[in-house]
Amino acid sequence: MNKTINGFWEFDRKDLIYAGHFPGKPVVPGSLIMGQFIKEANELGCLKKRYRIRKFKFKKFIEPGIYQFNMEINYESIACKLFNRSETDAKPVVAGIIEINNNGFV
Repeated sequence: MNKTINGFWEFDRKDLIYAGHFPGKPVVPGSLIMGQFIKEANELGCLKKRYRIRKFKFKKFIEPGIYQFNMEINYESIACKLFNRSETDAKPVVAGIIEINNNGFV
């Protein structure tokens, strides 16, 4: 299965998580971003029981707002990228891999 998924996510500034992360300068937690990719993959039926998060890199702090995402899915992995919505042809601000293992990891 080779598939590419594109879309937009909104990290709402009004969400209570930002009250403490961080006061006066809200930042989207990295775990929340990775969780969005996992949720999207689950909804697409791409993840089985076992998967690994690999090589997620954050190029800058992600403030609440609207971001474009891209997921390139194949049999063994999902390449995940998050882009600033306002920048065209930009490099991703977040990039990483979700490894899929249909037989379980050793």
